[in-house]
Amino acid sequence: MNAFQLTNIAVASCAGAIGIPGNIFIVFVFSRRKNKNPTDVAVIALALLDLFLCLLLIEGSATSKTVRWLCVVENMLKDGISIAGLFITLFIAVCRYFAVCRPFSTRFSSPLAWTVSAASVVISILIYLPIAFHTRPAKNSQGIAICNAFGNDDLLRKIYVALPSVLAGSSLSIIVVLYVKIYSVIRHHQALRERMTNGLGASDAKGRISSISATVSKTKSTANISTPTDRQPSVQSSSAPTAGDDVSSNADTKANDASGLGDVNVSINHKKPRCSGTEEPHKKRTTGKKQQADHKTTKMLVIATIFFFVLLIPELAIKLLTTEQKFRLAQTLPKGVAILTFLYNLHYINQFINIFIYLIANKKFRGECVQIFKS
Repeated sequence: MNAFQLTNIAVASCAGAIGIPGNIFIVFVFSRRKNKNPTDVAVIALALLDLFLCLLLIEGSATSKTVRWLCVVENMLKDGISIAGLFITLFIAVCRYFAVCRPFSTRFSSPLAWTVSAASVVISILIYLPIAFHTRPAKNSQGIAICNAFGNDDLLRKIYVALPSVLAGSSLSIIVVLYVKIYSVIRHHQALRERMTNGLGASDAKGRISSISATVSKTKSTANISTPTDRQPSVQSSSAPTAGDDVSSNADTKANDASGLGDVNVSINHKKPRCSGTEEPHKKRTTGKKQQADHKTTKMLVIATIFFFVLLIPELAIKLLTTEQKFRLAQTLPKGVAILTFLYNLHYINQFINIFIYLIANKKFRGECVQIFKS
């Protein structure tokens, strides 16, 4: 048994032991949520795609590559589902952008998320439909039966070798821009909470606003009070405001003097960095608890997206190599065939790693899992 066959068996074993139960559990947990948002729907759709691809991996390792229609179905579905997962990952980033940066603008609905997910699958399979007419069973240089997806058509090979890299590169660029904007808003929210907790507006144990209480105490301790005597009667004179004076400002100043506050200037900066050039005015304020939940969900999805692209890049790089370059690397590197086979199949880890990311990075998901096991 060679490295190619061992790798296929290892991938299929992980898909059966981890991928299938893990993705079923993800679908079950997110489906139990009463008010599912578009991100939840997209996560469910992505888990269903991963579940189906795990089944294809088991089927591919158990069946022979000598039957043409099996090769056609395997190549179309495997490559199509991978591209559909890329589209849904991009859609998740767009959903997080609207949830964090534009929480009160028009947001996506759950039916729209299902429609986008289904359209991603259909479009991805249609993209790989021309391969069905050229796929043939074949054998590689080591005599192992494989599915030749391009036949003898060099132009088709060049197109479908470059297409996944172009789609992945453009999607990655958009996702990076969206998450950078999301990160800037999250940092602003964190700084604002720190100011409200420790800075201006923070109250002490007695319920007094600390910054204003300190100013009042200082004003009272340094004030000089003079009492008029019989010999020196006090005379209070007031002048009418001139045309250039601000009457409301003078009134506020007198009110502050009467209350003992003196000159207390409170300035609150309402300026907020926007995610884009134009943003609709907020109709209401998001609670801190809701913001923190959105931030934690975004963190979990950012980690999953990073793993998705890191594990996908080796496969795309190997696909760009010609047959001669692959053969040269296999002969030059020690255990080159095993290394290339491992790197090429590395992206299949995406199909069963999300369950671990969700459990580690998301407290809400862990709590829902605990409730399921307790019930």
